[in-house]
Amino acid sequence: MGKTEVTQRAYERVMGTNPSRYPGALHPVEQVDWQSARTYCSTVGMRLPTESEWEFAAAGGVDAARYGPLDSIAWYDPNSGDSTHDVALKAPNSYGLFDMLGNVWEWVEDESNVDPRRKIMKGGSFYNIARDLRMPNRETPVESLRHRNVGFRCVAN
Repeated sequence: MGKTEVTQRAYERVMGTNPSRYPGALHPVEQVDWQSARTYCSTVGMRLPTESEWEFAAAGGVDAARYGPLDSIAWYDPNSGDSTHDVALKAPNSYGLFDMLGNVWEWVEDESNVDPRRKIMKGGSFYNIARDLRMPNRETPVESLRHRNVGFRCVAN
């Protein structure tokens, strides 16, 4: 599993473009739809994680809704200033993964059980309130969604 969300620097180096609203080489890339996230991961020899892989990695061996106190592990509405932030500034989980909660929602490979055009996102974002930043939570937007709070990370095959 990627230690961080894919950064704007990495995305631009591979894809030749940066769709992000909040500029910063080490900020997570955002405004990326599900297919573009898959394409990026495939291009670098990886893939999007499944929902269960994401949840296992996010938990870091902790049996709780969060792997630490929210202010120390996540950028979310009360502390973000309504913007993304450089990755890896908050404390990692016990597996050494950063920003598994907050900063940007993360696409996973899975689709909704109700509609295959709807994909799953995990983790919450910089503009969500505390109740939305819990490892079991998910959103199921259409796969073409490109929003200022949607990014991703890749996992090895």
